[in-house]
Amino acid sequence: MNATPLPDRAPLRVSRGLLAGSWTVVGAAAAHVLAGGDLPGPAVLLATVAVVLGAAAVLARHRLDAAVLTALALAAEGLLHLLFVLAEAAAPAGAGCAPSCGSGTAMLLTHGAVAAVAVLLARGGEEALLALAATAAARAAAVLLPVLPAPASAAPAPAHPAAAARPVALRSAPARGPAPLRGPPALLAG
Repeated sequence: MNATPLPDRAPLRVSRGLLAGSWTVVGAAAAHVLAGGDLPGPAVLLATVAVVLGAAAVLARHRLDAAVLTALALAAEGLLHLLFVLAEAAAPAGAGCAPSCGSGTAMLLTHGAVAAVAVLLARGGEEALLALAATAAARAAAVLLPVLPAPASAAPAPAHPAAAARPVALRSAPARGPAPLRGPPALLAG
C-alpha cells in the first residue's frame, strides 16, 4: 500500500476521512435503495457506521494515492452491498425483497457512483463537489428564471429608453474667489 504519513495535516485528513466514511455508509444505503434493494435494520446500519468510520479515521492518517483510495472505496461499496443483501436475506419472510432484488446494472452503477464521490471527498475534492453543485444550481437557475414571472418594478420605466441612458449634468455652485484648500482639517488648521 502506497501510504505516506503526514502528521502535521492529520486533523484535516481525519475530518476528510470521517466525511468520506459517513458518505460511504449513507451513500451506500441510498444507492442500495435507489437500485431496488432494502435497507437493513437500524442495528446493522449503526454497526456499519461504527466500523466504516473507524476504518476511515485510521486510513485518513496517511496520504493514500488515488488508485489505493479507489480500490478501498470500491471494496467498501462491495462489502456494504453484500452486508445489505445478507441482512435482507436474514429478515423475516416477507420483510425484505427477494434474493434477486437489488442486483444488476443499476446496483453496480449506483454503488460505483457513491465510491467515486467518496474518493473525491477523501482526496480533498470538496472544492470540486462544491463547484459541481454551483454549476448545477446555475444551470437550474438558467432554466427556471426565464419561466418565472418578472418582479414588479418599483420605478416606472422611462417613456423613451434613450432618455435613461443620457448622462445627468451636475450643477455646481458658482466659483467665488480662490478655490478652497483641500485636505484633512488638521493639516489645514496649522
